Amino acid sequence: MKIAPFLLATALLLTTMAQGAHADSLVLFDGAQFEFSGSWIVTAGTHIGQTGTLLGSFTLGSMVTATTWNVTALSAGGIDSPLVPLTLSPGFVFNASNDTLAGTATSPTFLGSGGDTRQVIATFQNGNTTTNPFINNDLTDPTNSRSGTFGYSITAVPEPASLLLLGFGLGGLAALRRLRNA
Repeated sequence: MKIAPFLLATALLLTTMAQGAHADSLVLFDGAQFEFSGSWIVTAGTHIGQTGTLLGSFTLGSMVTATTWNVTALSAGGIDSPLVPLTLSPGFVFNASNDTLAGTATSPTFLGSGGDTRQVIATFQNGNTTTNPFINNDLTDPTNSRSGTFGYSITAVPEPASLLLLGFGLGGLAALRRLRNA
C-alpha cells in the first residue's frame, strides 16, 4: 500500500513533463499537427487598411533535412475566406530552426462578401512570421483585387496520448485521496 503514493507521484511527474514538452516546444514527427494564428492587413488595391484574423492548421510529412520537414496538408482562413484546404507549392516546408513555414499556398476559388469569385495566394517566407505577402484576387472584376501582408505564430496540437496520461494521473490522485479519507 505504501508504493501507491510513489507510483502516483511518478505518474504525475511524467504527465507534467509530457505536457510541458508540448507547451514549451514543438515536438516534430511525421504526421504531427500544428495550428497557426495571426492577422492580416490590406496594403494595396481596394480596401486599403482593412485588417482581420488569420487561422489555420498544418500537418508535417517526412523530414527533408535535420531542421526542415515537408508539409503535407495546410488549411487556412481569414483573408476574406472560410477555413479551407489550400493547394501547396512543391517544396512547401516547415523550418524547425526558426518555426516558420516556407512556400506558396493557394485557396480554391470562393464567393467573396460582395458575391464575386475570389482566390487567395499566400506566400510564407522562410524566417519571416510578420510580413508575409498575400494576394486576394477578384476573378470576376480584377480591379477589385487587393494585396497585403500577414503575420502568424505556430502552436502544437497536443497529442491525445498526452491528454490521456494527464487524465490517468489526475484520476490516480483522486483515487488516492478517496482511499485516505475512507
